[in-house]
Amino acid sequence: MKRIISFILAVALILPMTLTSSYANSKHGFIPPGLAKKGGLPPGIAKKFRDIDEYEWAQSSIERMSLKGIIKGISDNEFSPSKNVTKIESLAMIIRTMGWDDEANECLDLIKKGKKDDKLEEKLQDWGKGYIEVALDKGIIDEVDIWQDNFTTPATRQEVAKYIIRALGYEEEAQKYMKEDLRFKDTSAVQIGNVGYIYLIDKKEIMAGYPDDTFRPNQSVKRAEMAKLIDNLDEKLNDEDTKEDEDKDEVETKDIFKGKITELDLDDEEIVVKIDNKEKLFEIENNTVIKIDNKEENIEDLYVGMNVKIIVEDEKVVKVYAYYDEEEYKGTMLSTNIEKNELTIKVNDIEKTFKIDEDADIELDDKNVKLEELQKGMELEIKLKDGKIIEINAESIEQEYDGKIVEKIEGKTNKLTVKIDNDNETFEVDEDVEIELENNEDGQFEDLIVGSEIEIKVVNNVIVEIEVQD
Repeated sequence: MKRIISFILAVALILPMTLTSSYANSKHGFIPPGLAKKGGLPPGIAKKFRDIDEYEWAQSSIERMSLKGIIKGISDNEFSPSKNVTKIESLAMIIRTMGWDDEANECLDLIKKGKKDDKLEEKLQDWGKGYIEVALDKGIIDEVDIWQDNFTTPATRQEVAKYIIRALGYEEEAQKYMKEDLRFKDTSAVQIGNVGYIYLIDKKEIMAGYPDDTFRPNQSVKRAEMAKLIDNLDEKLNDEDTKEDEDKDEVETKDIFKGKITELDLDDEEIVVKIDNKEKLFEIENNTVIKIDNKEENIEDLYVGMNVKIIVEDEKVVKVYAYYDEEEYKGTMLSTNIEKNELTIKVNDIEKTFKIDEDADIELDDKNVKLEELQKGMELEIKLKDGKIIEINAESIEQEYDGKIVEKIEGKTNKLTVKIDNDNETFEVDEDVEIELENNEDGQFEDLIVGSEIEIKVVNNVIVEIEVQD
């Protein structure tokens, strides 16, 4: 239910969008061009797509959702924002955002292994077949949709309305309204079997009509619109930590305020919060409950810039819910700048550089390490707070090479220069390196001879195993 509530809130903000000026007057959650809800691209992201400059309201959403792998461009640097979204694409985006992507992958794997019927065979590309199975299983589509076999055609507004209502579990309720009179001027354009979905999605204010009192049921949904929808949906679905407590508070209390802390006075125990471009002062009481990401804390743990929700009863602050602005990414390490304390990674073909917090937790194979111990090519999982890396989890790189020893360097740290293909590569040699000589006997570093053919195993640019071939 929590994900459904979040989904409704997100969809209500987005689906009414069109690229026409008439949308600017829509009454349900429009974000005007140039004022993207999240204030532009996330820190460190270099704009990937060259064809989205005229879509300022959707730029950050397109880049962010591409970075997370939820949507993809039509090429490495083109997104085609005005292109229509097909039915299978819209279904896939909704399913990914709802968190059912793994189920889709499992279904596709079963189809490929012949353990599950391929209902569409050559009629649909393989990547979409798992999503069709999940959509069918969740009741988003039915056997009639399979029989019609038109998943590669553009998705219309009335079709997307049907998908969303069904995904939210409102199919039975929608059926009750199939004979209702819709309030839109273009009701005649609505298919009879979709009347209940459009009536319900309008009643719940999930998808709005247009200022001219039309719904435009047959208008295709564009890729830029869908990107904005998915971005807001993703944000809402990840903001659930304190949902149950907040739902209770909204029923029981008189006043609720949401905003961002702009001033913090620890001596007088006061905070100033910016709410809808106006600042409001709140006095923290001795018995005020303060929770940060669902963990009980003190006023000293709050900071300027933090998002908060404040519950007021009888003109007294009884609860403060505070939230970190956090993001998580997975990618491949490209480089570090120790002097500037920066890390550059590649995520879904996008290069991005982040500042690293001075207190960041850095782990390599679950062991605490220093930044300089990380190596190019490592797979990383990073967590950011307010645009800075606060946590890095890295996995070691293990590689094997065949080559010839061209130089042997003995010292505090032994090194070998090995000719691999046509390039010379120099590696450190682990002090506990395992060396097997050509007679299958265990050897020492001093037994190695320049010119010998060897096989080596390298972990994080350090040789851990050597097998001499001749």
